[in-house]
Amino acid sequence: MQLFFNHASPFSRKCRVLAVELGIEKDIDWQDVGVLSPLDSNEHLLLHNPLTKLPILRVDDQQVLCDSRVICEYFLELKGEGHRFAERELYFRDLHLQVLADGLMDAALLIRYETMFRETSQQWQAWQQKQWFRIDKVLSVVGEMTDSFERDGAGRTVLEGHFTLGQIALVCAVGYLDFRFPQYPWRKQYGALSSWLEWRSSRRSVKETIPY
Repeated sequence: MQLFFNHASPFSRKCRVLAVELGIEKDIDWQDVGVLSPLDSNEHLLLHNPLTKLPILRVDDQQVLCDSRVICEYFLELKGEGHRFAERELYFRDLHLQVLADGLMDAALLIRYETMFRETSQQWQAWQQKQWFRIDKVLSVVGEMTDSFERDGAGRTVLEGHFTLGQIALVCAVGYLDFRFPQYPWRKQYGALSSWLEWRSSRRSVKETIPY
């Protein structure tokens, strides 16, 4: 298997963290494509994904998978973890958490692109404020969920050891905020979430995939 990724991408990181957690990282040929501009056409990526978006998993010569959620589901099925859910309700709760985290990543990336590729005079401030509003609302919601992460076996909805795919996505999402927007004081307002992130940051999978 080959996985095309970018070392700074939170979506790519989600796949990398999960691979380490499942113990399959050595079975993957990791292809770091380096820094990419959303304005440039990448012919190599276009061969694998018509959307030219990362990450991309090339399973073999016949099968290519795109989108971090699809790739993560494939990894889980590969290890026989795909349907080990304590309760179906918990599975959908964790899936909802992953969607919220992915949405936060999307909003943060949109702000990043706007500030990096437009002149200051051309930037749409109201649009950026809308993305920050979405980020704040997601942080508010997930911040209230942290107390339930380790309770009632909910951590075993996807992975044993109380570290679910939704939680992995959340680590990558708030980690991206720290990486690209260190001036954003989210930790002051969401102390419980900040403490949870610090605790999870001690895992090998998280430490080995820090963006740069």
